[in-house]
Amino acid sequence: MCKAEPETHQHLFFACSVANVIWQRLLQWMSITRSSAGWTEEIEWAKLHANRKSIQDEVYRMTLAAALYYIWQDHRIFQQKERSIEEIIKEIIQEIHCRSSMNPRLASAMHKLNFYP
Repeated sequence: MCKAEPETHQHLFFACSVANVIWQRLLQWMSITRSSAGWTEEIEWAKLHANRKSIQDEVYRMTLAAALYYIWQDHRIFQQKERSIEEIIKEIIQEIHCRSSMNPRLASAMHKLNFYP
């Protein structure tokens, strides 16, 4: 994505400057105030801090999964069409809102999160 280093999973998720900006913006969107970390650190943080059934934890897990998918997807099609960071972030947030709308408990909480940050 950033063309700076080989695309290992540690680099792509989230040491890559492009992926790091995407994840940092998504953390801010979820009102999580911490720096984004690499793959290993992010998984460890999730195990410690997002392992409950609370709405915030569920939104975090959905957002992490969507971010991983969309970053991976963008990496795979990078040579064909370059999408902006803003486009990727909007797609991820739209995906989270869409998936959350299927769960009444999550749907009501999603109104507090901006649809287009």
